[in-house]
Amino acid sequence: MSKKKSKYFKYLLWILASLTAMSLLLSYILDSEDNKWDDFFVNLGASFVIVIFTIFVVNRLLDERDKKRYKDAHDTAKRDIEILKNKLVICPGEILGLAIENDDYLLTELEMENSIKNVLEKLIKSNIEQILESHTTKDWERLERNFSSVKNSLSNIIMLYSNLVPPEILGKLLKVNQKTGDFFYEFDTFSSLFTKEKEGWLHNKLGQEYNMKIRNTLISRLSVKLENYFNAVEELQNSLIHWQK
Repeated sequence: MSKKKSKYFKYLLWILASLTAMSLLLSYILDSEDNKWDDFFVNLGASFVIVIFTIFVVNRLLDERDKKRYKDAHDTAKRDIEILKNKLVICPGEILGLAIENDDYLLTELEMENSIKNVLEKLIKSNIEQILESHTTKDWERLERNFSSVKNSLSNIIMLYSNLVPPEILGKLLKVNQKTGDFFYEFDTFSSLFTKEKEGWLHNKLGQEYNMKIRNTLISRLSVKLENYFNAVEELQNSLIHWQK
């Protein structure tokens, strides 16, 4: 059963429970040997109790039916989002010098998960600005390509599973997608300062020294964007652990 319908059932149960309590209370207040309303309110309260029990049972049965109907879809969504989460770490991580080892791909699923988690923790604690400062144009090109792949994968997952994942998981996915967009917005402003040698920089009429100042400022801002991105990925990782339980 959808969460919207389940919410309506809860409201209905609260209304019926309130009416039951009112009926029993009126029965108690009007209790007397010659009061005909006494039995009426007792019977009315009993009827409400039966209706509440019936609705509760039906609601549980519908929930179980929906779980079985959507089990394969939910399992597929969980698996694909888990794979995506690994990609969110591996793609930028390998360009920043904190990739998983080749031998790690031979690990069990649990060991692989721990390896990804360790890499993410190192990325969050690392001095990203210092790493970016040492990047060559080739490194920046690879980072741009990898982040493009990440952004496309995120968009596909959100489009496919937005109606199947819990709201908190969808919120974390959207947050990671937002942080990825923030990085690209900053990077695309003067991408040539990173993907081209100095001779190919745009706006060279202002002088390479001026462009270098812009580049250094952007590196500082991009490092902050990446830190925010990795923090968002960590939040997604933690939410996935709770969802799987």
